[in-house]
Amino acid sequence: MNTTLMVLMALGVFVFLLAAEMPVAVALAGGGVTGLFLDNGLEQTAATLSSAAYQATSTYTLVVIPMFILMGVLVANAGVLGNVFDLAARATRKLPGGLGIATVLSAAGFSAVTGSSAAAVATLGKLCVGEMRRHGYALKFAASIVAASGTLGVLIPPSIVLVIYGVITNESVGQLLLAAIIPGIITAIAYIVTIVIMATVGGGAKHIDKDHATAPPEATPTPAGAAVAAMEADPDPVAPRDEPAVELGPGGGVAALRPTRAQRLQELESVGYIAIIFVVVLGGIYGGVFTETEAGAVGALVAFIVLLLRSGRTPLGLRRSLTSALRETSANTSMLFALLIGGSIFTLFLVTARVPNELTEWIVGLDVNKYVVILIILLVLLVLGALLDGMSILLLTMPLTYPVVTDLGFSGLWYGILAVKMVEVGLLTPPFGLNVYLVSGVVKEAKIEDVFRGVFPFIVAELCVVALIVVFPELVTWLPELASDTK
Repeated sequence: MNTTLMVLMALGVFVFLLAAEMPVAVALAGGGVTGLFLDNGLEQTAATLSSAAYQATSTYTLVVIPMFILMGVLVANAGVLGNVFDLAARATRKLPGGLGIATVLSAAGFSAVTGSSAAAVATLGKLCVGEMRRHGYALKFAASIVAASGTLGVLIPPSIVLVIYGVITNESVGQLLLAAIIPGIITAIAYIVTIVIMATVGGGAKHIDKDHATAPPEATPTPAGAAVAAMEADPDPVAPRDEPAVELGPGGGVAALRPTRAQRLQELESVGYIAIIFVVVLGGIYGGVFTETEAGAVGALVAFIVLLLRSGRTPLGLRRSLTSALRETSANTSMLFALLIGGSIFTLFLVTARVPNELTEWIVGLDVNKYVVILIILLVLLVLGALLDGMSILLLTMPLTYPVVTDLGFSGLWYGILAVKMVEVGLLTPPFGLNVYLVSGVVKEAKIEDVFRGVFPFIVAELCVVALIVVFPELVTWLPELASDTK
């Protein structure tokens, strides 16, 4: 059978299963099985599938995935993020959109100990949106900040998506994690600049009188008083109206502008924990102390120690926090490995049908500038990002596009960061921007369509960062090259 027809039929089965609301892993496996059957027949397909799951998940590097997930969940359950947010809120209180900036900084810090965007959004949504609302921020603006900030968890190391990319392409996971540091910092800065611009020129005053500041209730971050009245009067501004005359206290509460010594120490302690984990993981890798896989286990151990030290301050206590962390880690790991198995079956079909080879030969033979090819690939990733989750995009496209990009002479590290950036954009774009749905799920009042409109400036900021990386690839390659030279 013609290769093009086989690919179209396999993709048709994949799309049909997605439309039937089957899990993405099942849809990938279904499309792959269809292609293998059309190409090789029943007997060879059965023989291939008998070992597909083992081959997809037996890579030693994959051990790092549950370790990174556990590390992030343990730190989240230790209540560290609340203190980081408090400290960031005080540091940025005089800037336009200060609480929004604090949310981005908190997300960047939290991303340094977890590779999960979903974990970042869920934690930030519970903590930050309510505080921004009661200090005069529009719901759409507050929710969009959280949705965008959560994407930092995809890029800033340790990134699970980068680990998957490394496994698919055989690029060094350690080099990928190092390559993501500068782009991650630039992305956070781009978000901060976007918030400042929106808060300055987006309409609405940046401050209100102290008499209009809302003292929030002690229990939950639900908006009350003047913040609600202001939102009812103008329900859809694009920027916060004020900065509060009160400040956030430990764990997301409210304290005076001059926190106590104990509060300051607790906040600095939490920042120190994040810094220690980040330095232990990446420093251990590049100091030659342990491998990338061992770094995940060591990071999880340090995170467990953090939970032990802070168990008296966590709302659930040590036993329930640890049980919750293990359950969440198991669920997320199972989901990711199911995607890996489904994606590997689809990849097996593509490889046996020689689709990557034929596509590479065709694109390399085109009489166009190689950057035009990169632009086309990025546009395809952008469109797919609006339809699929980031992990599925990598599993579906990297076996096809990675050989093309490297044969054109581009760095695999550079392309990996670009691909992950497009995954970030996909988390925000309609109709299936996962982070938008997560925020709407955590913050029940936030309408999905409003949040999609609110994240548009952040999508523009993301695309500007992508353009910057394309023009200046050294932003990605400099740190890995420096690390290689010093070894």
